[in-house]
Amino acid sequence: MSENEAEIYFCHRMLPTMKRFLVAVSFVAFACQAFSANWPAWRGENGLGITAETNLPTQWSDSEHVRWKTALPDLGNSTPIVWGNKVFLTQAVQSEHRRLVLCLDRTNGKKLWDAGTTYTEDEVSHDANPPCSASPVTDGERVIAWFGSAGIFCFDLNGKELWHRDLGQQKHSWGYAASPVIYKNLCILNFGPGKRSFLVALDKTTGKTVWQLDIPEVQPEKRTDGFAGQAKGEIGSWSTPILVNSDGRDELIVSLAEKLCAFDPATGKEWWHCDGLNPLIYSSAIYGEGVAVAMGGFHGTIIAVKTGGNGDVTKTHKLWERPRADNYLGCGVIYKGHIYVQNSPGLGECIELKTGKVIWKERLNGKGPKNESWSSMVLSGDKIYILNQSGDCIVLRASPKFEMIAANSIGNELTNGSLAVSDGELFIRTHKHLWCISEKSGNKDTRAESPAPLKALFLTGGGYHDYEKLAPHLTSSLGKLANVTFDVKFGLDVLKDKNFAAPYDAIVYDVCFDEADTALLENAMAAAHAGKPTVMIHCSVHAFRKSPKISDWESCCGMRSKVHDPYQSFATEKLDANHPVTKPFPSDWKTAGDELYQTIEFPATSHALLKVKSPHDGREHIVCWVQTFGEGRVFATTLGHDMKTAEMPDYLRLLSNGLLWACDKLDDKGEAKAGYATAK
Repeated sequence: MSENEAEIYFCHRMLPTMKRFLVAVSFVAFACQAFSANWPAWRGENGLGITAETNLPTQWSDSEHVRWKTALPDLGNSTPIVWGNKVFLTQAVQSEHRRLVLCLDRTNGKKLWDAGTTYTEDEVSHDANPPCSASPVTDGERVIAWFGSAGIFCFDLNGKELWHRDLGQQKHSWGYAASPVIYKNLCILNFGPGKRSFLVALDKTTGKTVWQLDIPEVQPEKRTDGFAGQAKGEIGSWSTPILVNSDGRDELIVSLAEKLCAFDPATGKEWWHCDGLNPLIYSSAIYGEGVAVAMGGFHGTIIAVKTGGNGDVTKTHKLWERPRADNYLGCGVIYKGHIYVQNSPGLGECIELKTGKVIWKERLNGKGPKNESWSSMVLSGDKIYILNQSGDCIVLRASPKFEMIAANSIGNELTNGSLAVSDGELFIRTHKHLWCISEKSGNKDTRAESPAPLKALFLTGGGYHDYEKLAPHLTSSLGKLANVTFDVKFGLDVLKDKNFAAPYDAIVYDVCFDEADTALLENAMAAAHAGKPTVMIHCSVHAFRKSPKISDWESCCGMRSKVHDPYQSFATEKLDANHPVTKPFPSDWKTAGDELYQTIEFPATSHALLKVKSPHDGREHIVCWVQTFGEGRVFATTLGHDMKTAEMPDYLRLLSNGLLWACDKLDDKGEAKAGYATAK
């Protein structure tokens, strides 16, 4: 095998990191305990290498804008993930046969803990692909990592092992690289490549198998890729699945040998497949504008496919294909009708999404000796960030007109991982160090000069609402608007402890349980009455309606409501335009779709901020208010039934302001007080 051929395999993991759940779409299901923006998996929150942050550094060196760098114990190709004030990284220590998750303090790079296992059996791989090249994934409560034949392990964020599973031997001459992804209550893994290849979904809380789909090994009669004309050639997929939403349907999309496939992530049922790939796949599919693009490895075939089909969509949904393309190990991005990608020799390309036409193809020269790249791109606004093997980061304009903005060097350290992005900072994993690049200071920790982020408990769950999607979306979004981290808990068990609220600066309720044990509600109300800032979202003011303590709960919420109008869109009207919470809120705001809870009783102790005239019967109802409950402030709104409203920026700003107001961190102008705002 030639050196060039050897680089093939590494495709996907030379790119490691992975949301979404879910994505673009907000899929990768993660709950949120963020500084301002988490990077919970390989390729980020949405699994597509796209960040909403636009305040990233564009110029740095091995000394300029380096917050810290931390020496690593051995080689590695995985990508870090970031959650709140912690950075997680998979790491092998080969001399000790250890397979680990490292947890570092994001403010200074110091190790907080490591946890994992030892594996002493021979593990087949390529020399350039050391063990633990798959990146970890987190939902804010647990971090999960796959160590190949050593198994898949789940830890809490303090390093305590919650469970592990032996999935059997993974065996391929080039090793493994696919990262696990989280979808709702599942952790999904593309186990392979090799004769034992399968997609498996595990219960993320127990590790038990929920579904498994075996992937037969293909036997191609003829190769059209870099193994064309040879009797044998490498086969397999190192592709990390991505999760997208296509016309309201969740799709788990993964590039497999000879075809691109989409499955129901909840059951493993195939939605559709499209033939045309070669049998060697390094990179994950990319997605945007309703189109999935898969790139075969080692001069394989590229195909572009419209999502949302059923069955064999080769003839109906394939937009184009390009055989004998370049060698791609990393993943690209899609932006405004164009695909941007870098091949492994270091040439960047701009390709028209709907036609496959190459708009430009340029060499991306860094400052180090190796311009080859196994890494994946990150899109920030209209800027693209991509690493090469010298550790240089090229910054490009995402434009049909080629423009290279910068080439930043950290001093020639071999790099095969991809960038992680969080709160205006870049994290670069090399074979020697983990680097944190930030314009906030050089090696100085500017966070120490700012207030510590507020820590909020986000209590969620119950019937009638898709809290598995709402909770991670809301906490992630609020973390981008205010200096707050979230500890997300599903269910009411946390309320069993009378002191449950002690570790937190605020309690946020987004729940819809019909009833609860009296003791649990008493503990919740006692915390609010004693002065703990409290936020009530949508059904929370309607919850526990079958409980004997419902009247007390309604007093805590500040409003009584038992029923709601049909799901519909409706316009809000400001009742207090000068209150800090609603001062920035539009006067003509309209929901995208919501449930209007009917006001049965609104006590004089509550202060109304917004009302709605029901399109259903013309009656007026209060939909947003504040009150003082005992010693504590309460902000409440009945808005926010589902993602249609929850994704609206004005709604998110309303929640953010309400939370800050409850914590007395909102000024009279409706802006966060010093130290409690993040980049808008």
